This record gives sequence, structure tokens and C-alpha cells, in this order.
Amino acid sequence: MNLLVRLRDELDLSYVFISHDVAMVRQISDDVGVMYLGKVVEIGPWKPALDEPLHPYTHGLRGAVPVPDPSVAQPISATVVGEVPNPADPPSGCTFHPRCPLREDVCVAQVPPLTDAGTPHPVACHVAQREGGRMPLLLAESRAEPAR
Repeated sequence: MNLLVRLRDELDLSYVFISHDVAMVRQISDDVGVMYLGKVVEIGPWKPALDEPLHPYTHGLRGAVPVPDPSVAQPISATVVGEVPNPADPPSGCTFHPRCPLREDVCVAQVPPLTDAGTPHPVACHVAQREGGRMPLLLAESRAEPAR
């Protein structure tokens, strides 16, 4: 990773870096695009996108990163629960809705557009767009289990 970062800086390179490891993404990326079932659900500079995620899936990815300090409590409820749907037969509306703790009826019925309308950076989430990006508080208050 250090070599990739050094080469990026010395040679002014750009990479398309694909990873589930949020810590590595932070180290190498200027901007991130978070994808779920092959669709971008959140995009922006890595710091706001990963430190203050707007999409519940991004929040879950961030919550799954272990903290390398045994004295710090590890998050339990922030991780994504449930099974990944079949990408060949994705759910209606927002493809994340079967696993989302903030799911509403609109999430089942309509695909959310990727837009930054009212949010700090583009996100494909009806709730985040309605709430103007105030997602961390909403997610912290939500249950660990997705809505039924």
C-alpha cells in the first residue's frame, strides 16, 4: 500500500482501487464510491463519505472496521445484518431495503436517485435526502435488525 501511495504521489497517478477494507481505502483514496449490488449508493471525498456516511450501507461498512485498541469498545449494532440479495434478481426500489434499519415504504417502491439534493455529497437514499444528510444520529438510534 505504501508503494502505491508513493507512486501515486511521485508520478501523479490515478487508481481505481476496489476493496471492502475501509482502512485501505482511507490510505490510498482521495474520493470513494460505495457500491451495493453493483450500484453506487454514495460517492464523495473519502473523509466525509467514510467519517460521516449518509447511506446506511456505508455506515454498516464503517461500523464493521475493527478498532486496533482493545480498550475501545467494538461496534456491534453498526454492522449490516441479513443476507445479500441475489444480484440476478435484485429487490424492487432501493436494493438495500431488505437489510436497511431505516427502511420506509418509499424505499421498497422507488429506486432512490444518486443526488446531493440537500446532502453534503451524493447519496442514493430516500431517508438521507429527506433528512438533509443527518444520518449518523438516525442510524445510531435505529435498531440493529432491519425494519420488517
